[in-house]
Amino acid sequence: MTHETADAVSERPSRTTKFAGWRMMVIAFLAQNCAIGLSFGVYGTIVNALQTEFGTNRTLASSGLSLAMLSMGLLSPVVGALLTRFSIRALMITGALMNAAGYALLTQADSISLLLAIYLLILGPGICLLGVIPSSALVSAWFEKGRGRALGFVNMPFFVFVFPIISAAVLQAYGLDALFGLITGIFLCLPPILLGVIDFPSKVNQEALGAAETEAVKRKTAALNPGSTLEIIANPSFMVLALGIGVLTAGGVMMVTHLTPLALNKGLHIGSASAVLSAFGVAGAGGALAFGWIADRIGGPKALALLSFSWAAPWSALFFIGASFLELVVTALLMGICSGGIVGLCGVVANQWLGLGNFSRVMGLIYFAKIPFLFGAAPFAGFLYDQTGGYETSIALHIATFLAIGALFALYRPRPSVS
Repeated sequence: MTHETADAVSERPSRTTKFAGWRMMVIAFLAQNCAIGLSFGVYGTIVNALQTEFGTNRTLASSGLSLAMLSMGLLSPVVGALLTRFSIRALMITGALMNAAGYALLTQADSISLLLAIYLLILGPGICLLGVIPSSALVSAWFEKGRGRALGFVNMPFFVFVFPIISAAVLQAYGLDALFGLITGIFLCLPPILLGVIDFPSKVNQEALGAAETEAVKRKTAALNPGSTLEIIANPSFMVLALGIGVLTAGGVMMVTHLTPLALNKGLHIGSASAVLSAFGVAGAGGALAFGWIADRIGGPKALALLSFSWAAPWSALFFIGASFLELVVTALLMGICSGGIVGLCGVVANQWLGLGNFSRVMGLIYFAKIPFLFGAAPFAGFLYDQTGGYETSIALHIATFLAIGALFALYRPRPSVS
């Protein structure tokens, strides 16, 4: 350590203070699940209701979440930059309040156009301020050792399991407005919890878990850390990661949005179809932990290759399954395991290839690069459904891209930057 000052000495962690990183991990988990898990967990169950309520087609009815993802992608570089200047806590609280306002406004929407505008202009920015980037940045700052498992825990889509069942029950008993009102209340409960966010360990005289053990590793990988935003974008490792995560995310967005309608098409009723989506969600929670554990042992890129190849199998099974609730649940479980690992592995590889010092900006730029995948996946699947009367074409396209991305992550090797 050089140029050590009295202030630096005073910020050394206290050995008697309980490590706050575990609490930050739980708060990040709640924030991420409210932002992403709640939004994805609910939307798949309301697509048919939106189509009926507003007298529209499947393409528009399935576009709300995609529009939210579009604005999230557009704002992600901005949020990544804001995280270098403002506190994670302030941004998360702002995001929670925006989500509460957005869902409150949805109770007053009287047309599909207004509903889609709310998803685009309010809910998308709110999700961006609350969800993946600040949550992952928070837990990455607190965990050097076991970062893959920590990111896996934070990104467990637990609410994707819980809320299809809850939303289907509320929807059937009370209607769309009551469901939107319930979600508004959930987001209003979040800001008091977020007041406990501590951005960095040094703020409470602590250090990241395993920081001393990984100091040598950080020095070795410093050459991989590009400096400016333009250098990040031009880095081949960033391009490979953004493309791969974009393709995999498109599969998750398509399946979360259309899995319930797909199950309905196969002959299940709304309760059973929502349970299929819940199976997808609960498996995602296990998959996030499992692939985080795998990444800590074989590295993020190899784990992403394994995820991509593995995901093709349950998608292929959809061609052969009929109106069997059990078969659909098992398939959804297998798909969910792979889907749940995507976001956490993105964070692991971003750190491994591009450096922790650039984490917020890299994640923001990745989400910006994912815009075509986030925005296009669900509406495109809806369009193909309207044109062909089924989901077979969409499924085949996703399988082909999963195999291609698996090969890319298996073969690509980053090269250290030459300064």
